[in-house]
Parts: sequence; C-alpha cells; structure tokens
Amino acid sequence: KLSERLDLDEYFVRDVYNNLKAERAIGEVVSESFSKLAKTNPTEKLLMKLMLEETQLVNEIRKKIDPADFQDKMIARIVSTMFNLVTQGKNCSAHNLINYLGEGNLSHLVCESTFTPEVSSSEKDKIVDDCIRRLKKNSLQAKRKRLQETIRLAEEKGNEEELNKLKIEFNYLIKQG
Repeated sequence: KLSERLDLDEYFVRDVYNNLKAERAIGEVVSESFSKLAKTNPTEKLLMKLMLEETQLVNEIRKKIDPADFQDKMIARIVSTMFNLVTQGKNCSAHNLINYLGEGNLSHLVCESTFTPEVSSSEKDKIVDDCIRRLKKNSLQAKRKRLQETIRLAEEKGNEEELNKLKIEFNYLIKQG
C-alpha cells in the first residue's frame, strides 16, 4: 500500500487522492468551458461587443440581420436576448444582459467581450456593416453546405420529388450570394 510505503495514515492518503481527483475534474470542466469560448467566431463576437458598447446599434442591426444568421449558437442566444430586451424597451447593457442570462458560458462570453479593447467611434459604422456583410455571407455558405448534404441524401434515397425541391432552393441560394 502507498500509505505504508510513505509511512502516512491511510485515511490521509485517501483524502489527498480524492481531493486531487476532484481538482482534476474541476480543471477539465473549466478548461472545456474556456476552449468553447475561445472557438467563437471573432466577427460575431465583435458585432456583439459593438452592440454592448452602443445599445442604439441594436435596433439598427436587428433590422438587418437575424439571430439565425449567427453560426455560434451561444452568441445567437445572446443577440436574441438583446433584440428581445430592446423590443421590450429595456436596457440591454452588459450588466442587465448578464442578469437575464444567468450563470454559465453565455454570461462569461458577455463578460469577456466587455474586456476587449474598444473600437474607435469613427470606424464603428463601417465595422458594423462589414460584420453584417460577413455574417450574411457565412450564413449563406452554411445554408448551401447543409442543402448540398440534404441533396446528396435525397439522391441516395432516390426521392426525385424532394430532390427537385432541394435543387430549386439551392439555385435560389446561389442567386442570392
């Protein structure tokens, strides 16, 4: 036994072992959470940050894009919450947003974005337009990719009616982008 070789009490060794095991598990959970946050799309994070800095941008942006245009589901939920708050006439500051989101990765993402450097006000409109354009482009590409996969599956099944519908939809998406 390890306790005998180390000349330590068996219960002490067991406690230390259990504590180390618990710390390792906590460390893995924290590491996993931060790796998820690090993988978020920088364009989407920037647009969210700009909306947090200037809440009047939220209404303008809401008219141009949809939360579904965001590829990152966490940011899409945050943006959706921001849109809802503005629609209800409520303040969507970072503090208020964190209260609505509660604990978890979403709140961490909001906090993280408040600590990134501010964007100069002279460039904000151009940056917002660039972000929206890029988001729409990425969203369209993702839709086409999903549709291509669905078309492939319909071809494998031999479902001609479904295949024709999907091809029409795919051609429409190509004309949009």
